[in-house]
Amino acid sequence: MPILHLGVVDLPYVGRSGVTTADVAGWLENKYHILEHFMEIHHEEIAADLESSLSGALESVIAGAPLDAEAFASAASSIEDRMKSFIAEGEMESLGYPGVPTQASIDRASGKKRSARFKRRRATGKSVSFVDSGLYQSSLKAWVE
Repeated sequence: MPILHLGVVDLPYVGRSGVTTADVAGWLENKYHILEHFMEIHHEEIAADLESSLSGALESVIAGAPLDAEAFASAASSIEDRMKSFIAEGEMESLGYPGVPTQASIDRASGKKRSARFKRRRATGKSVSFVDSGLYQSSLKAWVE
């Protein structure tokens, strides 16, 4: 039976000795349950993505194409995009989960602290949690085994 996995591509954080995106993802998941909340909120869209992807692969097989090992590739791509948007659009902030928005995003929005990525204040005066360097968000990955 195929299993959907949500995670990150393991990349090193520059300037943080030995810290990788997998480390950060683990810490964030343990504290905030980001991907767990993502699944709870978007499970219907994810199911539709998987269904559409599998349907397309089946249509290709019926039309005579060889069975593709990546039958869920289009779904995985769509789910990855949705995960990245979940972070970028600040959906976690709207859930009322304890500790979100994070103190780092509050400090950025108030002007107390800016990461290199956010040198200027956002036009809305708000800052989104979990995007200090952008590496965590950009490394999000979905795949089916």
